[in-house]
Amino acid sequence: MRPLRVHLVELCKRLLVGALAVLACACLCWALRFRILAWLLEPYEKAWNARFTDPPELLSLAPVDTLLSSLKLAFVSGVVCAMPVLFYELWAFMGPRLGGHKRRLLMPFVLLSTVFFWSGVAVAHYVATPYMLGRFFSLLAPATEHGATFAQTPTLEGYVDFSIRTTLVFGAVFEAPLFLTFIVLGSIRRRPLGAGQRPC
Repeated sequence: MRPLRVHLVELCKRLLVGALAVLACACLCWALRFRILAWLLEPYEKAWNARFTDPPELLSLAPVDTLLSSLKLAFVSGVVCAMPVLFYELWAFMGPRLGGHKRRLLMPFVLLSTVFFWSGVAVAHYVATPYMLGRFFSLLAPATEHGATFAQTPTLEGYVDFSIRTTLVFGAVFEAPLFLTFIVLGSIRRRPLGAGQRPC
């Protein structure tokens, strides 16, 4: 068994590689922030236009809100784009705990983790978010028989936070089966051969 210091050094190296990958992807996403924001707003625009005639608006309550929302969006988008590297470093660090005969599962775990997470992001964007927004907007109906209505004044910061939370939650949920599989594989111990038994 390797000493704790070796594990900590390896962990620091893998965290550094992951951080550099996120930083590089975040810089790229910052350059593409307007395209990413336009893609993020698609479900909101469709859900809004399906119920209202006025064009949708997202308010900015402070001069710095737009900058902070763009930085947050670029960082989270960088994390999503860097998932193949992050998952590789994660499974490469945890893989030896499975045992030598199971280390060949490293690359399949990396591939499946990335596919599952990106699938969760796609489901959140194309299915869950439009459905939730449609339900939320359906509440903006006349509140009384005299014509009073519920109004909504969404902000850019609020919608970006909502989209980020929804995306990350769905991505994490889609990872659950794979992590459960890892726990099961890690708990399996090779039984010693009994008398008269031969290895397969």
